[in-house]
Amino acid sequence: MINHRSSLHLLLPCALGIAGIALGTSCSSAPDPASGTTGSASSSGAFGASASASSSGEGGASAASTSASTAVAGATTSGTGGGAPVDELVAWDGDAVAGGAGWSTPSSNPVTVQSTEAHAGSAVSWQVVPQSVPWSEWGWNWKAWQKPGTTITGKTTFTFYLKIAGNQPPGDLVVSLRSSISDKYAHQPPAPGGLRGVSVKKYAPAFAGGSWQLVSIPLADLLEGESTVDFQEVYEIFLGAAGSDYQLFLDELAFH
Repeated sequence: MINHRSSLHLLLPCALGIAGIALGTSCSSAPDPASGTTGSASSSGAFGASASASSSGEGGASAASTSASTAVAGATTSGTGGGAPVDELVAWDGDAVAGGAGWSTPSSNPVTVQSTEAHAGSAVSWQVVPQSVPWSEWGWNWKAWQKPGTTITGKTTFTFYLKIAGNQPPGDLVVSLRSSISDKYAHQPPAPGGLRGVSVKKYAPAFAGGSWQLVSIPLADLLEGESTVDFQEVYEIFLGAAGSDYQLFLDELAFH
């Protein structure tokens, strides 16, 4: 098992509970590397090589970036004793596998990488501040929009650690993965909107309990109905929720 040392932190502004969001609700688009939206991210990979990427967002989405020396983008570890994962493919842990960039809509919900609150080492953080916005979205692209993405052929499960703290946590979250081949999100509804992704609460009922929770989602559920060609490579996790006044922390993204 990799010795993790980092995590992600998020702040989200919303007013309605998850039950108030219906399939007709429109969701702002995430950054699209193929479009002309702006936002920059820097990441450094093996042997100290650095790469810069331009990303875009709609509806006032903000892009935040972090750079770090990355041993191997998508490190694999194996183990057999004490319940250690076998052939774990780490997409991001903020330490051994770092770098990446994030975006959020509305832009008043900043995405940062910090080590004050992490499952181990550092984490991605998202801050949600009280305001009259019914829905907020956030994404962490662990490749900083650089291709190719992480090859997940042969993997069956996606896992990550999640913590939500605050006065008004969401009743549920939706989570999705983004293909680095087609840039499509899994379970992306047709225009004009809807909820992309699957329910986090289904797989981690206590996700909003204020402590770190391991979320384990079968890829068969997460990628149901999607092209196996498109989703043999992925490079971003998407989260969306209603609610207001809370912080979301994300750490140790991996495939098994």
